[in-house]
Amino acid sequence: MKHKTILFFVSIGRRYYDEQLDGIFRHPGARDWHVQVVPMNSAAAMRKAMDFWRPSGVIAEHGDALKFPPSLFGNIPTVLIDIGKRMSPNGFNVVKLDSAAVGRMGAKHLLGLGLPSYAYAGFTMASQWDRERRDAFAEEVRKAGCSYVEFFPARQQLPAERHRLLCDWIKTLPRPCGLMACNDGVGEEVLNICFQLGVNVPGDIAVLGVDNSETICENTNPALSSIDPGTFQGGLLMAQILDRLMAHGTDGGEHPVCAAHPPLRVVVRQSSRRLVCDRSKVSDALEMIRLRACEGIGVDDVALEMGVSRRTAERHFRLATRKSILDEILDRRFEMVFEMLRDRKRQIGAIAGLCGFTTEVALRKSFRLRTGMSMSEWRDKFA
Repeated sequence: MKHKTILFFVSIGRRYYDEQLDGIFRHPGARDWHVQVVPMNSAAAMRKAMDFWRPSGVIAEHGDALKFPPSLFGNIPTVLIDIGKRMSPNGFNVVKLDSAAVGRMGAKHLLGLGLPSYAYAGFTMASQWDRERRDAFAEEVRKAGCSYVEFFPARQQLPAERHRLLCDWIKTLPRPCGLMACNDGVGEEVLNICFQLGVNVPGDIAVLGVDNSETICENTNPALSSIDPGTFQGGLLMAQILDRLMAHGTDGGEHPVCAAHPPLRVVVRQSSRRLVCDRSKVSDALEMIRLRACEGIGVDDVALEMGVSRRTAERHFRLATRKSILDEILDRRFEMVFEMLRDRKRQIGAIAGLCGFTTEVALRKSFRLRTGMSMSEWRDKFA
């Protein structure tokens, strides 16, 4: 079988293209593709790569600092990934994250905390995706009858000026408050300022980011909750569109599409995990369960982490979360089970050990009790 070369132009330092590639390769039509990742240094370098590889198709990022002439790709089937504020060139098929859906998802999560006030912290420069997230978030908050404020600079600011203005704004926020940051970088910025000001997170301000960058989210203090943008789904959508273009040609009479994929879920960490009562030991236990549930930990391990007896641990945990320690452990394990089942290449028999279950039989029995179907049936229906 002859392979088709697909050039995948990505910006230097791009974090997400591994997941996008994973999604691309899951498309059935990509079985005979050779996807070559090429850094986007300049239009001249991109043109040289095109001349060398003579690709059958192209996927290229298009955003704030990624400038190339629309004529660069000629008649080669091309899909652009919209990652910035500038409008994509006319006549191109475009895939992007549904930023309005991101804003609504963030609002739904924070509104679920039952707080009286909400806020949005915007990007360092005016961007269309940022405005869409902000507008959708604000609309949901106002529909819920809650107060809303925002930090949304009209122009790009120098770092020192932005830090000062953001610091002054956070000082004025009503407490308690739920704050959505436009992305994880701004979420980290907000958490650092809260730490400097002595603002309790999530007690005074619950913070949510976007992108679920584990490098950022797992290393902030506290760990940053974030919206998973569903980058894998974006890659799959790119492959679907590109496969259609290559099959029918760029002159196949079909109009270019702008396809938006929704975010996947909220990954809850300490920054937005507010408890029914102030139990710092329970908060530490929840974080332990989030990080180690699939390692096979049990109720006794959690009680040891809390430094109290098992009975006392259960009482505090249930008072704070309204469920048992074991229920929380199982919830975290099944989150991983469902995630692995969506990957059709993963063998079902290998999932149990990776998710903290002692045997495959134990997982299958527990899975049927929870879902009412077998793991194979669930995969066929939802994967």
